[in-house]
Amino acid sequence: MIRHLVQIRLPFKPKGGDFSPNALKSSSEEVTMRFFDEVTIDMNDDDTVQANQEAQREPFIRHIFLGEVSFPIAGIFQAQEVNAMSYLLKLDPV
Repeated sequence: MIRHLVQIRLPFKPKGGDFSPNALKSSSEEVTMRFFDEVTIDMNDDDTVQANQEAQREPFIRHIFLGEVSFPIAGIFQAQEVNAMSYLLKLDPV
C-alpha cells in the first residue's frame, strides 16, 4: 500500500468570525475537498478528428472528477488533525 503524508493549510473563517472553542465545537460547517485527475489530450493523435481538419491542434488538459470528501469543522477542532483513512471518498457512479 502506498501512503502519502501531506500537510495542507487552508484559510478558514467561521460564520460570524467567532473562533471561540465553544463555537468551533458546535460548528455545523464542513471543509470539502474535491479530487481530480488530469489527462493531457493530444488532438493530433485523436482518431476521431475528421480528415478535412488537418491543422495542428494544441494539446489540452482534461480534468476528470474522481470524488470528494468532507470534514466537519467541529471534528477537526476536537481532533486537532484529520486522518484521511477515517473518511470515505464519495464517488460518482460510473
